[in-house]
Amino acid sequence: SASKEIWRFFNQYRLITATENTTTAPIKISPNPTTHFLTIDTPEETTSVIDIINLQGETLQTVKMNSSTKTIDVQNLPKGFYILHITTEKGDFRAKFVKE
Repeated sequence: SASKEIWRFFNQYRLITATENTTTAPIKISPNPTTHFLTIDTPEETTSVIDIINLQGETLQTVKMNSSTKTIDVQNLPKGFYILHITTEKGDFRAKFVKE
């Protein structure tokens, strides 16, 4: 079924959400779900590359981040579930978000 396939897809990633504690989730995403803009907060200033990936594994948008906060315009994305793949100097992180 479709829900099992979606679950299989998400299980291959370490997912964080905006509601997790920052001691276990070094990156905070808000608001989630979102309609227009997504803000990404990291505990310290860092150079990062952020990829927005759809459930088919396609990279739809790539953004560079050179501070501890970045706001991304996602209003042109279709409604659905997405993965943020964030590559930092300290490692790779993945987070999910919903575009309404």
